[in-house]
Amino acid sequence: MALSTLSSVLRSKYKNTVGDYEISYETTRKAGEKVTEVLASIKKGELRFGYVNIMDKGRKSIVLEDGVSDEDSKAILSTVIDDAANIFLKQE
Repeated sequence: MALSTLSSVLRSKYKNTVGDYEISYETTRKAGEKVTEVLASIKKGELRFGYVNIMDKGRKSIVLEDGVSDEDSKAILSTVIDDAANIFLKQE
């Protein structure tokens, strides 16, 4: 009996910063298919301050915990939306 590949999954990671916050992105997709979802974690040091889930069709779930200023929130929101758009565009 021979070993055969049923499917391959490709995982990519990206990183960006906004002020003191580090945004770590991750995508997974099957070989030959497009990325349909971007996940991210927002940290300041070792503490997690939020998470992101953005779908290629437009749905966005972005949660920021207490302690993130309005100014930082605006910058983070803008950055994650732009970064996700760039990740989706990179594959075309």
